[in-house]
Amino acid sequence: MTLRNRLPEPVSRSIGFGSLIVMILGLAVGYILFMVGLGTYFGHTIPADDLSQIEAIAIAGIGIACVAIGYFGWKGFLYFSY
Repeated sequence: MTLRNRLPEPVSRSIGFGSLIVMILGLAVGYILFMVGLGTYFGHTIPADDLSQIEAIAIAGIGIACVAIGYFGWKGFLYFSY
């Protein structure tokens, strides 16, 4: 018996909805951070003078991690909503 079968229906729906919110926020924040980090690395954004290339790569890496969290939110939504 799987986890989604053992949970009551309202709890399963709530977890699925929460996972959808995690997906949307993860993808949005991840995209923004990745683009800011990439733009800063190549010197095309406003904070490019204040940040080093190492810090720009770190920002882009955090953006990729947020996108990965958004992906796992999507997988959780698919698991608990069907």
